[in-house]
Amino acid sequence: MFDIFLRKVSHHLVGISISGQPTVKVLAFADDIVFAAADSNDIKAFISSFSEFSSNSQAKINTQKTEILKLGYESISLPWSTLPSTEVKHLGYPLISTGIAKTHMENTLLTKASSKISGWNMRDVSLIGRIHLVNTFIVSKTNYAASAFPFSSSFITRFNSMIQRFIWNTQYPPAPISRCYGPKSSGGLGLINLQEHADRIYGKSLLQILIPPNSSNNWYRAAQINFSRALNLPSPLLKHTLNNFISSHPGTPGPHHLSRDWKDIFSVMLRNSWTVNFEYPPPQRGTPIKTPVIYCKNKKINDHSDLSSSDGDPITPRLTSILLLD
Repeated sequence: MFDIFLRKVSHHLVGISISGQPTVKVLAFADDIVFAAADSNDIKAFISSFSEFSSNSQAKINTQKTEILKLGYESISLPWSTLPSTEVKHLGYPLISTGIAKTHMENTLLTKASSKISGWNMRDVSLIGRIHLVNTFIVSKTNYAASAFPFSSSFITRFNSMIQRFIWNTQYPPAPISRCYGPKSSGGLGLINLQEHADRIYGKSLLQILIPPNSSNNWYRAAQINFSRALNLPSPLLKHTLNNFISSHPGTPGPHHLSRDWKDIFSVMLRNSWTVNFEYPPPQRGTPIKTPVIYCKNKKINDHSDLSSSDGDPITPRLTSILLLD
């Protein structure tokens, strides 16, 4: 029944139009739903549709858990006054006017990790036990955020410093945290390197932007177009514009005019020696260009399963439709 309601609302809403992307009317994932209203008429259409649905199902809107984010300067009468206190969240990501609230999300991860460590410090845990705790209960908690954006260098530094003190159980660690990285068979202690781990997870997301899968989901192409426009590339709507740029600029940190967020993406590619190659010699004039080939540290990764952890375990992050969409 709820699916019927969503379809009916979508039919009556004008929605919000964004250049290069499909009109947004309803975004739904499990019980997390966003309605996009273009004007007061859209709000009236939503209230009318929901009133009918409510009378038939007895379902009500919990206004204490429902937030309204107003965009622009037009004066619109709102059905209730519950405005977001800080950021609006969609699929667990805090959003602000420029996209994902990355700093807020990183600080939240650090706060939660610190809280767990404070509780563990009260117990007598061995060195290997501490490493298992970090891998299982702290590093794993970063996966969802890592699938949407590259972590900042300051976050990685603060995270490693906190983990280093916990593992060695002292304010003055006797050895750098790098001594703990890698499998025991190679002389390590099995600690997951957060930087490499996060890069591989984000790499899976980035790979789907460079080589979109055959899917009706349009966010892949929308992300390609936004990335191309950020680089001021000509003809950003062409399918291989972004890949052509990366192919012809191997090892680039990105143009000077790029914002920090976009440069962080190039940093991921640099750290992992990403290159994009097209077939050579090029196809005859008038024939379609074949799919570009992506390499990571000289390893072909066009198959998404090729990106794995340093221990060979496949990484499967959750992807969201807000990745790279400004």
